[in-house]
Amino acid sequence: MKYLLKISICVAMYLCSAMVCGQKNAEEAERLMQKINEYLSDSNCERAQKVYISWKEFAKTSDAVIERRIKECKEKWEKTKGKAIVSDMEWEEASKNAIVEEWTKTNINTTTRSIPYDEAMQLMQQYETSTSATYDKGVVINGVIWATRNVGSSGRFASNPEDYGNYYSWDEAKNVCPKGWRLPTQQEIQSLVNTKSIWTTINGIYGRLWGSSNNTLFLPVAGYRYRTYSNGVLDYAGTYGYYWSSTEYKNVIWYALHINSDSAGESINNCRDGLSVRCVAE
Repeated sequence: MKYLLKISICVAMYLCSAMVCGQKNAEEAERLMQKINEYLSDSNCERAQKVYISWKEFAKTSDAVIERRIKECKEKWEKTKGKAIVSDMEWEEASKNAIVEEWTKTNINTTTRSIPYDEAMQLMQQYETSTSATYDKGVVINGVIWATRNVGSSGRFASNPEDYGNYYSWDEAKNVCPKGWRLPTQQEIQSLVNTKSIWTTINGIYGRLWGSSNNTLFLPVAGYRYRTYSNGVLDYAGTYGYYWSSTEYKNVIWYALHINSDSAGESINNCRDGLSVRCVAE
């Protein structure tokens, strides 16, 4: 009898756990579907495709309508026959850049926003180079677009993915991401933690790597400055890495991402500590 009771309890606990897990997967799938629709509305076929792959993992199914819309999005690009369609986001950002402002006035069709493909590629290369400190192509991990570089000085990215960047208290960190970027939430950090990563080096700098092929995210173990902002002593550089989230734990304590050679996980840090900042897209 006792044995049967134990089995019943274990089965009940398993079913309860499965229900909770299923609910979380459903919530994440719903969030990812919203992202997919946003990208498709902006004719951003590539990002929609990447997020759709993540959506299928959580939803455990496929969506014929979304697949058709992604296919149509790609076909629209192909039908331009050497023309590049500038998305709403690219149009807005490029129009603010001094290098391309005059060019766009005379070369981009304001009705179709289409330009010759070769000229578009040259234009975007000029734009990315001129705004390299504030522009980042980003990488999609579990439906979240992460910047590929830490924040250096306020409002500017560091030069390379392996660069440590600057260290900020939480009050400073909430305002240092370049325009269009923000601090990740605790949920977004947990999503990253739950994704497989490996310990590796880039140009002699240790850190953890997520993703594969051309879709990779590298976070260096940049250490942290203890409760004295930028003038504090730098500890654990090359061994541990700490990255702020936007989510409060309690009082002056905030959630952060913690990485080392063994794993990635959540930590809680005093808001006066100087931590690294890795932004996510708004």
